Amino acid sequence: MKIVKLIFYNFAVLFFLFLFCEIGFNFFAADYIFYERTYRGQFENCNAKNEIDTNWVRLDTELGWVCKSKENLNFYRPELHKIRYRINKQGFRNPVSFDTLNLSSSKKRVLLLGDSFLFSILQEEQNTVSSIIQKRLGDEYEILNIAVPGWGLDQMYLAYQKYVEIIEPEQVILLFIDDDISRLVEAMYWGAGPKPAYKLKKGILIDRQFKEGKLNPVEAFFIFKCQILNRIYKYFCEQKAKPLAKAFIKKLSDAEREKGRTLAAVHCPRYFQLEGKYESRHFYIETIFEEESIPFYNLRESMVKLSDDEQKALFHLQDGHPSDRGAKFIANFLLKNVLQ
Repeated sequence: MKIVKLIFYNFAVLFFLFLFCEIGFNFFAADYIFYERTYRGQFENCNAKNEIDTNWVRLDTELGWVCKSKENLNFYRPELHKIRYRINKQGFRNPVSFDTLNLSSSKKRVLLLGDSFLFSILQEEQNTVSSIIQKRLGDEYEILNIAVPGWGLDQMYLAYQKYVEIIEPEQVILLFIDDDISRLVEAMYWGAGPKPAYKLKKGILIDRQFKEGKLNPVEAFFIFKCQILNRIYKYFCEQKAKPLAKAFIKKLSDAEREKGRTLAAVHCPRYFQLEGKYESRHFYIETIFEEESIPFYNLRESMVKLSDDEQKALFHLQDGHPSDRGAKFIANFLLKNVLQ
């Protein structure tokens, strides 16, 4: 009987300690963003297209989604940003369709892979990263931007695999943010739709099946409503993301090496990572690029040399994407350090 009481008292102490810590987290970290890893089966019994399709999304069975081929795309606060987007036939922000490229020309083609930062969301055409580079390099070059908002490293690789033989670039540059790594353990992107999802089995990338990873309602409630459990959950999801990132980077590097080219990778920080919070949501995958002998560049090292006001001017602070000045900074960095 004493043992039962002791066990009960210990559980009671642990429960109240857990509750106290949870209240503390919610008070001191009220702005904590809960991480919800998604799974393929989440959309098994619903019409995902009707529920999550948006003004700009065109669902793609191979890549998850690309952009609709129209100028009036609404990203985030459309009433604040009346931007015209030129989207080509394939769903990318390029002035020409890939199937009309003149591969026999002497132009040097550069393929850029990325997400909304490289897409230059909220930027007018002349202020995009790729347009600035194109204008600076002139007609001897052809800069091709394969970047879509919300993409992860997996989708960038799949797009590379789909279009590299069509484009036949002489140089490939990967521009990524840390979110592109965490997206590797997700099977959809809110506001965009379901995406290809993978797992590693004996070091080999395989498709993640529909019901895999599904949480029951009780597990989902505690994990997505309790900060302590969500932080633990987030940690283990991040541990899954890094091996996946390594696998996709290796596949991309191997494919480029076969063609006799060298992939270049550039990491772009979010604004909060310039404020001394670099540890937050940073995956430290630099060693992966070193192991693969991939030239790696970190934009943060250049950005932190600027004054606080200059750093702020690089981003739209209401949503965190690069501003006109930020896009120009990224383009100038690529021109100076990466483009051969």
